[in-house]
Amino acid sequence: MALPRRARTRGTVKRPLALASLLLLLGGAAAYGASRSLWAQADAYDGLGAPRHVRLLGADFAPLTVALSLLLIAAVPAVFAVKGWTLRGMALVIALAGAGLLWSGADWLASDPDPAQMAQLAALPERYQVDHLAASREPGALPVAAGLLALAAAAFVLRAARAAQGLGSRFDSPGAKQDRPEEERSAWARLDAGEDPTL
Repeated sequence: MALPRRARTRGTVKRPLALASLLLLLGGAAAYGASRSLWAQADAYDGLGAPRHVRLLGADFAPLTVALSLLLIAAVPAVFAVKGWTLRGMALVIALAGAGLLWSGADWLASDPDPAQMAQLAALPERYQVDHLAASREPGALPVAAGLLALAAAAFVLRAARAAQGLGSRFDSPGAKQDRPEEERSAWARLDAGEDPTL
């Protein structure tokens, strides 16, 4: 027997949202991992004492990675809680977060950190000179991957928003419930009465 139209619609909404949730979690984890990874290290000398070893993480070079990782993870329950144009708005926010992560990673991969930037980010006093600067390029791929995952998640969220106006009618306003087709209302009434509406 064919499923009712509403059940089919729920399936076409839930599948993209489930995939989007998985991509958002992976993207958030990748962005957070990038923020906690070691991106550069160097020695700093002031000519008075022993050199200081300076280590800078992704969050130092790309502070957006922390905020955007939290945004992607927070978007997981949000995409299930909203519908209609609000869900489309969520897709836009997720896409913008993905673009920000892509930019952060691409900027790191395309540029070379200099000693002055290293000293500034490490908040070293002016008397210190930075030497033996070693930058690691591999962690820069993490925000790029997170950005791509976020863009893919945004596409799935947008697909779900186009597929249906919402996941269910439990939280519809009374006016929206009255707009349901008579056949659907009678099916729900039979279910409430304990009868099988498919017979």
